[in-house]
Amino acid sequence: MRSFMFAFIGGILGTIFASITAIAWVGPTGAPPNNNVSSPLNVGSVDQVKNGGVGVNALAVFGNTILSGASRYLNFGTTTGAAGYGVRDNAGVIEIKNDNGTWTPPVTTSAGLGENQNWSDLSPGRPGVHTCGTNYTNNTGKPIQVAISVNGHGTGILARINGVDVRIASGYSSNTNMTGSFIVPSGATYSLLCTNVSGLSGWFELR
Repeated sequence: MRSFMFAFIGGILGTIFASITAIAWVGPTGAPPNNNVSSPLNVGSVDQVKNGGVGVNALAVFGNTILSGASRYLNFGTTTGAAGYGVRDNAGVIEIKNDNGTWTPPVTTSAGLGENQNWSDLSPGRPGVHTCGTNYTNNTGKPIQVAISVNGHGTGILARINGVDVRIASGYSSNTNMTGSFIVPSGATYSLLCTNVSGLSGWFELR
């Protein structure tokens, strides 16, 4: 029995010794401080760059954020790049895409009538004077309002907007000063029909 125990312990010790002697020592791959393992993500103040992806369950950013590089995507769902949906930088142009939609620039709305606009006096004798019977185009990119004042007689004052005659005042008599106003949509043409009018005394535009 004692001989068996000695043999058993000797076998274990021999196995351990053989394993130790079989493992060769490997020196460092570079002189310090080269070839160190990458630092783990930490709360330090030094910027860190990770070449692989990082998965998080939630993310809070307390400061500015940069998506470095050109033509980057901010996707939602599980598909990345152009095949996905979200927001992207298309060579400096921001575009958005809904799920199963197409990449398009976001729709911008211009200011309404009266916002960032001022009255201009285009009456006879003023710079840029407007006259009866002349076609003008509203190229401001937003609606404008036109206010006019005339002298004369007849049944009313007509404005022609995109070929449609619109009565803006009616029922005036000889030598009576009448006023009227009308709205011109963006891109529309407009003119003032001055039949039976002895004089155009005022033309003002909110543009």
